[in-house]
Amino acid sequence: MTKLNLDEVKKQLAENHLSVDDLMEKFWRMDSYGTVLTNPIFLEALIVFVTVKKGDINFSKFEFYKYFFDKIIGGNFGLRQKLQKLALGVETKQSNKLEQKEFSKLLSKTGVEKKEIEKLGLLSVLDDDKIGFFHHTLSEFLVAESWIENDRVLNELKKLLIVGRGEVLALSFSWFGVIRFLLDSEKGKEVLGWMMNLARANPQIIDEGFCDTITSIDPAKLKPKKKAELFALIYRTYRQKRVWLPLWTRASLPSFCQNENYEAMKALVDVKKGTDTDKLVRLATIVDIIARLMEDKSPLITRKERDWWKERLVDYANDDNENGVLQRRALKALATYKDIGLIERVGGCFGHKDSLVRQAFLEFCSDTAPNSEKSIKWMVEGIKRGDAIYARYGLYKISSLGGIKILLKKLVDDSKFLKKFLDRESIFNNKDRNGDQSLIEVIEKFKHDDRILSLVKAVIKKAFNTREIYYQERSYFLKELARIMESVENDYIFQIIEEAMVSGEERPMFVYDYIPLFSWLLNQDNVLKFHKRFKKFDDKSGRFGQQSIYRSRFEGKDGERAYKKAVKLGIVEKIEENDWQKERKNNEYGEFKRLLGNDKKKKYYPAVFKYFWQSEKAVRELWQKDDEKRLRRLVLEEGLDKIEPRKFKLKIARDYDGKRSNQYTISSIFSYFGDLIKVARLLKIKIDPSVRQKIIDFIPFAYSGDRQIILDVVKKVSDEELEWVNSQYLNKKSDVRYFLPGAYVYFARIVKEKDWRVKSVKGVLVSFVTDEDIAEHDRKYALETLGKYITSGDGKIKQLLEGDFGDEKIQKVADDILISVFKDRVAIERRIEKIKAFAQIAKGYEEPESGMVHAVGEIEGELSEMNLAKSLFRLGSNEYKDYFFELLDYSAELLNKDSKAYWQYVNYLWRIVVGYFAGLENKNLDLIKGLEEWLYKNRSVDRINWFEDKLRILKRSFADTVFEKGRRDG
Repeated sequence: MTKLNLDEVKKQLAENHLSVDDLMEKFWRMDSYGTVLTNPIFLEALIVFVTVKKGDINFSKFEFYKYFFDKIIGGNFGLRQKLQKLALGVETKQSNKLEQKEFSKLLSKTGVEKKEIEKLGLLSVLDDDKIGFFHHTLSEFLVAESWIENDRVLNELKKLLIVGRGEVLALSFSWFGVIRFLLDSEKGKEVLGWMMNLARANPQIIDEGFCDTITSIDPAKLKPKKKAELFALIYRTYRQKRVWLPLWTRASLPSFCQNENYEAMKALVDVKKGTDTDKLVRLATIVDIIARLMEDKSPLITRKERDWWKERLVDYANDDNENGVLQRRALKALATYKDIGLIERVGGCFGHKDSLVRQAFLEFCSDTAPNSEKSIKWMVEGIKRGDAIYARYGLYKISSLGGIKILLKKLVDDSKFLKKFLDRESIFNNKDRNGDQSLIEVIEKFKHDDRILSLVKAVIKKAFNTREIYYQERSYFLKELARIMESVENDYIFQIIEEAMVSGEERPMFVYDYIPLFSWLLNQDNVLKFHKRFKKFDDKSGRFGQQSIYRSRFEGKDGERAYKKAVKLGIVEKIEENDWQKERKNNEYGEFKRLLGNDKKKKYYPAVFKYFWQSEKAVRELWQKDDEKRLRRLVLEEGLDKIEPRKFKLKIARDYDGKRSNQYTISSIFSYFGDLIKVARLLKIKIDPSVRQKIIDFIPFAYSGDRQIILDVVKKVSDEELEWVNSQYLNKKSDVRYFLPGAYVYFARIVKEKDWRVKSVKGVLVSFVTDEDIAEHDRKYALETLGKYITSGDGKIKQLLEGDFGDEKIQKVADDILISVFKDRVAIERRIEKIKAFAQIAKGYEEPESGMVHAVGEIEGELSEMNLAKSLFRLGSNEYKDYFFELLDYSAELLNKDSKAYWQYVNYLWRIVVGYFAGLENKNLDLIKGLEEWLYKNRSVDRINWFEDKLRILKRSFADTVFEKGRRDG
């Protein structure tokens, strides 16, 4: 079944007079990455369900899913039970995307007929040909429904607990979707009570998944006391952890806030206790909740309370901390005041280093007073600075005559703004959607106002007369302005011409620049007059007029009619659309024929082979059977059958001290042997064993463009077939060895990736690594590839790697292999010290401003790519954990020394620690407990709380792995 796109979903909801945004948001929380509403069967059921409820969206999702299955299954209770069992099997696999064979086993086990549920439209073939329910929420609902019907909700929930060291460590994250449905059912209060009691006794389980799930319960179902308890449980836990509330929790938690919670937060606003980070997180979290309460017009925020917060919020917006979160959330709250006087008071936010703060400021301005000059001024500056998206969307909120006048005047008066506005237009206007339509609608609304018309004309004129502005012809905005002018003044096209004539210029260059504009305005009623008016210009300008008419045929029905009438009147000649394409193809085929030669003269140019594969499509459309026959014969008789790569003459020149230089001489036929192979493949010429061997023998001479085609043709190789190639590469007296060693390394890497079990390449790679006459980059490439071949039992190679390579980059690769393959502690300790030493290089580093083009330097490269650390991630055993606790201790030491200067580096260290633990083969939750204890011990260190967020993700991964293993082991 074909899915709908989001626009189609919104259209159907709107056509049925339903609240589009509210319904979309209601399901989005449960949908993960793809909304269930894109399924036509589901959407149709939803529309009927909500329409029956008279458009009320305050329904239980559990109630709707029950209705959905009732509708498609009817009273077939036996099938419903089988589907519930199937859903349990799917949920146990922790994925809705199962291999076909695996899914078939589940069907067989549960007695469900695949054809039966396919007919119902419940199944979909998903990514990579995997199969599952068309959305994961279907199986989640069915499992929840089964537990309720069998009265075993709490018993099943207890099975989701992960226990260790005699305490509950986590609640399996992959089952939270099922729990959401339970919370939305008649068992919701019972499940909520169980979860809250569990969390009070085991606060360590309160994480993102837990909070996002528990706050999904409808607050309307709860008494004020229970809502206050839920709010306090989550808010207090995260305040103690000193980390941000999870995303969905942030959106939901304020709806549980009661007066006692509100007063408790207010009491903490002016508390000075704690590190700077403690205060920032505490305050920003409170302000976020307050902003949402203000947006929702909560009765907790009375006029008196709004006055109490106002000046504080202004101070927070102007705070000088670099984090930016507090400022953004304060601006969100200030936007609810709709006070135009606040714009200038917090204008400093536009200069903040963090682009998110600048964007939040632009949103604040447009939400506060979108039609005011103060607001529009900042949108203009935002577009000029590069914050185009939020600034443009801010302009889309303009709705008044005064507001649109201000904007048009800015476009006329500020050339830089006009250029930026038009240059970035393609982001907002494309074939699927025209964002600028909202501005056009406002201009259309006031198009009979003389001041607006005058400004529109001025914008068009400036856009087409400004040399620094390009691609006006692609502008939807300018085209719509021209359409508006034409609808009001049908002689507008002639006004433009007359204006140029009055200027005294007989051959104005503006005519060329205005071709797109003229083409937009031409129609069958004005095309003749347009032509006559242009005859007053000289021949050159007259041709520009014809170009306008030719171009008009691409500008909708009016333009097409103008062009056809011009052809009929003899103003322009009819254009055969494909003449130039035919000419190009004829030229390409003609060149191919020239290079191919003919059988009579028996002469051809070897360049024909390359020319053919580069121009294959054009040549094939026109060639004759004799052309193909001759090309085939040349490929075989003059090429593959005749040429012997083993007989290529290669000589590398020596420099003054006897070393090989970059200059060489080689048999000329080598240059097109790769082209012969490509053409043979395109012509599907059968490759016999002798030719196959020649292609393998060509490896030492293959430039990068030929290497893949060799592999495509030979498919697979053996040690015997590589014997000659290996002998050349192992011979240190042979120039072949030093010509393109990278070709062999590339080949060796593919051999390993495809698991062709070729043993001989290993020896060649070892010989490259130790040969100082081979370029350093090739030696490094060879060593990286060798690392894919060796095992921990290769003792001799380990000794080789422990030596001194005399090059830092090669030495680094050697250590990578010693660490990841041999788990060598000396190399591990050496790498840990290098990582620690990097602190002084990275000290004071600040991330480049987002959106700024820049060259990536050494520090940024290592902080983002983590090349020093990647081999440590492959250690796989927890016996090395002490090294990583050492890095954690080092991070705390640096934060105590200078948390700001070392902040980027400390984040780098934490990612290394997480990378190591994530790569462990045995994911024991005791390790997570150790990390939590380290965090608790270092709570007083400024910014240490940000490690909590990384630990949360790691813990979730461990918990699900442990839970899955527990279920597997019974």
